[in-house]
Amino acid sequence: MNIQLRLTDAIKESYIEEMNLKGKAANYLLRKGIRTINDLINHWDELGTEKGIGKETVSSIKNGMINLMIRKLPEEELIAWFDYLISNNSAESLRGVVEGFAKIEETKAIA
Repeated sequence: MNIQLRLTDAIKESYIEEMNLKGKAANYLLRKGIRTINDLINHWDELGTEKGIGKETVSSIKNGMINLMIRKLPEEELIAWFDYLISNNSAESLRGVVEGFAKIEETKAIA
């Protein structure tokens, strides 16, 4: 899937708590001293290289960051981003994204 988002200074200054991570993913970032999105970007290549941190935890962190970036987009940029997604991806790929967001919302409703 082809997804492009603009990483603004406001997003970089955001605290990782805004990613709403739970359990192992949140604890992992805190142990590494990662407090902001900018810190996360600076340590991006190191994610999951430590023993005991698997692909699922890394995927949770990456998805949390993407979700935060989408939530922080100004409305006009969000509309342009959706237009970009529709123009550059297949219906099947887009369905997967929608299903992923639905799972995130279900998890929030349960919590």
